Amino acid sequence: MRLNFSVLALLLCFAAGCGSASQDDLVFVDDGSAAQTPSGTTSATSDDDIVVPPLPEPTAPVESSGFEVAEQTQGTTAGLSSSSISWFLWKPVSDSDGNVVVLVDPVGVTVVATGSAGAETLRDVGPSNDRGTTARGSVPGCRFGRNVIVEFYDSRGRIVPIVNGNYRVQVPDGCQRAEFRL
Repeated sequence: MRLNFSVLALLLCFAAGCGSASQDDLVFVDDGSAAQTPSGTTSATSDDDIVVPPLPEPTAPVESSGFEVAEQTQGTTAGLSSSSISWFLWKPVSDSDGNVVVLVDPVGVTVVATGSAGAETLRDVGPSNDRGTTARGSVPGCRFGRNVIVEFYDSRGRIVPIVNGNYRVQVPDGCQRAEFRL
């Protein structure tokens, strides 16, 4: 049976609470420092701050701007790809056609973006800009609204995780560029 990635993304989103955090968040500010804050609040002063839910083990410093690596999707890890994402870019207005483009480091990744207007499976046009996957949308990033959930799947439909073990990225504002490199 073949499952539409958009439907799968919506189901995973609803099952996981679409990014709602139930525990304290770790906030990274522009200078690279980190501080623990109560869930739902932040000590940061800039829109470029990054919120990353706590991980089971310490990780290397994060070089990023304007994204949140969202909580893990609830459920089993049996459907995980052996690939993982360490380099992510959300560009709301591409130079080529003015629509959203998402770049990630593994080759052949299916990218699903879910926002206020629904879910879209972005079209993979192959490698570019030192990344293995360039996924293009049919609308500008602003059309996705705020708190856009971006999920990744391999050619067999398995989840491609982020290298820190999480399964999706939450872009706070679809109109703003968001990037990380772990």
